[in-house]
Amino acid sequence: MGLNERLAAQAWARRARGKRCVICGAQYPRGHHVITQQMLKTQCKELDLDYRRVRWDERNLMPLCDRHHAAHHSRAHAISLEIVLASCPKIIQFARELDLVWWLSRNYPVRTTLREAQ
Repeated sequence: MGLNERLAAQAWARRARGKRCVICGAQYPRGHHVITQQMLKTQCKELDLDYRRVRWDERNLMPLCDRHHAAHHSRAHAISLEIVLASCPKIIQFARELDLVWWLSRNYPVRTTLREAQ
């Protein structure tokens, strides 16, 4: 990782730390890439975009505490699409630019029952 990319990563992490977890409100969350780094890398190659720039785009940042970040990645408690859209309002614009709107609905479940919405 070059110096510019390291600085971009640090700035991205600071932006996350300055917010609260979108699930529980815990302070000092970590940054979660809504669209995974692996998918970003693949799509950047396909569209001939600079992955290093796209990777740290703030529109793809969701602040999550360690507990909720781990629960989401283990799929023990996947974050719903509704939470993604409410907490990251610019994610749709970002996904459209990368032709990845389909990816969001495939990887973030839609709440289906009233109980899940509570």
